[in-house]
Amino acid sequence: MARKVTEQRLMNVALFHLRRYSASVAGMRRVLSRRIFRWVKDGAEVVGETDALLTKVIDRLVSAGYLDDERLAAGKVASLRRSGNSARVISMKLRRAGVKQELAKQATTNEGTKDADAVWTWAKRKKLGVFRTKQREERRQKDLAALVRAGFSFRDAKAVVDAKEPPDLFSL
Repeated sequence: MARKVTEQRLMNVALFHLRRYSASVAGMRRVLSRRIFRWVKDGAEVVGETDALLTKVIDRLVSAGYLDDERLAAGKVASLRRSGNSARVISMKLRRAGVKQELAKQATTNEGTKDADAVWTWAKRKKLGVFRTKQREERRQKDLAALVRAGFSFRDAKAVVDAKEPPDLFSL
């Protein structure tokens, strides 16, 4: 006989998930909804209303401080900026994670790094433009295209590709 879907069982699943991954409120709702769907498919009985159970569990997680979209957004922005990602890519990744658009925009503007600085980090990681050691002139258009596809403006991409020598990245 299949086990029942209860608030405590959902809370246990949520806490186990949060031990391994950070999640937004919307992301946690998706995780728990998929789990309920799978349990019901396997014959489990839901105790009460599904939406009410989800809401209770998520409210408990938010009030306990386990789910905080602002903290998640700030952490993801800082991490992605250190990797050299553009503001467009960061905003898209935050939206995919379930963070509201206003909160994503606020988190990217509060973070100090600008795209003009992040493009240098990205180019260094991918060995594009001024960081390319061979065939620099032949690969110019491809490097520009790669930087623009990464979400940087054409002006910033052109600055990296046309630079004579790389800047001191520690001073940025």
